[in-house]
Formats: sequence, structure tokens, C-alpha cells
Amino acid sequence: MTDADIEHWEKIEAEFAQLGSGKYRAGVAEHGGFLPSKPVHKEIVWEAVDMVVYALTLKHQVAEVVLACKQANDAEKALARRVLKALGEGEGAKIKSSPTEPE
Repeated sequence: MTDADIEHWEKIEAEFAQLGSGKYRAGVAEHGGFLPSKPVHKEIVWEAVDMVVYALTLKHQVAEVVLACKQANDAEKALARRVLKALGEGEGAKIKSSPTEPE
């Protein structure tokens, strides 16, 4: 890994440690005590549904940004290209409906 990769991972790791700790503590409080002794399998499906809702919402938000970028002036387009490149979308990219959908 490059220094940039390591730095990126360390940022993710630190943020996850902070978020994970709070989420874990909230889960213990919500579920009434020692989490490993609780039937969390009942909750995981709903957590997965939430994740899909958030992912689809993000997909729609990115599609709106792509559309706005296509309608922007030249200066706005230059900035938009940098943002889209950082998001891995590229200029004029189509947002795929599924991983198997052709480019």
C-alpha cells in the first residue's frame, strides 16, 4: 500500500472506531444489556433493509448531481468533473441499476 492508502485507511479506521463504539453502546442500551446474549438475528434483516434504503437514496442523489452537472456552465462543469472523478463516476457517467447492467 502507498502512504496515501495507509493514510486513507487510518482515517476510515479512526472514524469507524468512534462510530462503532457509539453504535455498539446504543445497541446494548436499546436491547437491554449484554449484546451477545440477545437475539440480534431478528434485527439484522431490518438493518439490511435500512442499508438498502440508504444506498438507493444515495444512488438517486448522485443521479441528481450528475444531471445538474450536465446542465452546468463551463466553470461549474470543470468543478463537477473533479467531484465526479473523486466519486468514480466520470463525466456523463450513467448510474447503473444493477452490478450486471452493461456500462
